[in-house]
Amino acid sequence: GSGASQTAASVVAIGTGAGASQTNINAIAIGTGAGASQINPNVIAIGTGAGALQDADNAIAIGTAAGASQTASSIILNAGGAAGATSDGGIAGLFVYPVRAVTNLTNNYLQYNTATREIIYNSANNVLIPVTNFNTTIDTASVPNANTAIQTTTVSPTVAAYISVQATVDVTTSTGSILDLTILVNGSSGDTFQNSIAAGGAHHTISLIHRTAATVAPGAVPIVVRGSNSAGTATVQNIATLITYHVS
Repeated sequence: GSGASQTAASVVAIGTGAGASQTNINAIAIGTGAGASQINPNVIAIGTGAGALQDADNAIAIGTAAGASQTASSIILNAGGAAGATSDGGIAGLFVYPVRAVTNLTNNYLQYNTATREIIYNSANNVLIPVTNFNTTIDTASVPNANTAIQTTTVSPTVAAYISVQATVDVTTSTGSILDLTILVNGSSGDTFQNSIAAGGAHHTISLIHRTAATVAPGAVPIVVRGSNSAGTATVQNIATLITYHVS
């Protein structure tokens, strides 16, 4: 029953029910029921039930039940048997099952070159992992004399990493105000920015940048922006904060 409805040139069907509906050129189906509905060109299905619904161009499905439903320009590799049956969800891309999970391995990370289409690995030099980018809007929140938290969040790195925090603080001060802002990561004091206003109230945008001196262990990590005002008054309107992990 392989290639039962082969109506086009340059097609291959091997196996019971393989390529049952190969109706276009350049199609390959190998395995029982593979490529049962290969109705578009340039498709490959290898494995029992692979590419059962390859109904779009340029699709590759390898492995049992791989690409049970598959759209154009997708590659599906399945070595998990029926339990790993996969579809591309209507999205062009590369789909692989299984992938081994390993902890405490040397920090190498996969990267993709969009120009050459190459998958490569990086030995973790200068790798940035964006964590969160958030804003806190504070209406007429006066910064007191005592050092007080004005923004608090918690991040949870899954690997040991350096943590960088970049905060932009919008603040209004009065004449003579002396405002100190500090970033604390995991309870340790970071860099301090001090802004001294000699005369006249004004609106200021203050930048704070801090990177931990050592890697921070995986788990919950509190990050706090604190402020104190030793003279005059200071009122914070908004804080925009970007947090990233560095693995090296």
